[in-house]
Amino acid sequence: MTGQGAAVHQVLATLGYGDAIGNEVLGIQRVLQDAGYRSRIYVETADPRLEDRTEDYRCLVDDSHADNILIHHFSIGSRASRVAFALPDRMILVYHNITPAHYFL
Repeated sequence: MTGQGAAVHQVLATLGYGDAIGNEVLGIQRVLQDAGYRSRIYVETADPRLEDRTEDYRCLVDDSHADNILIHHFSIGSRASRVAFALPDRMILVYHNITPAHYFL
């Protein structure tokens, strides 16, 4: 699915270098692009080593379209999340929760 067709973008508060969420986001983007999809990562902040792989979350407003799919990685409340929920894109929510400590004891 190349060209001007629907895109599959991702949005999250922060893209960290070497953390679980960041690695998942980058892996998903790689798979999507290998399959021919247009795919960008929109963030509020990114580790300096990853900034060239991201777009400012505010750019998502202009790139948004009802035919797009937006994968929203939610771990903390953020301005990026508030923007994402207001867009017409079809959304997939990936909830990265904090598991209570008593489940590990």
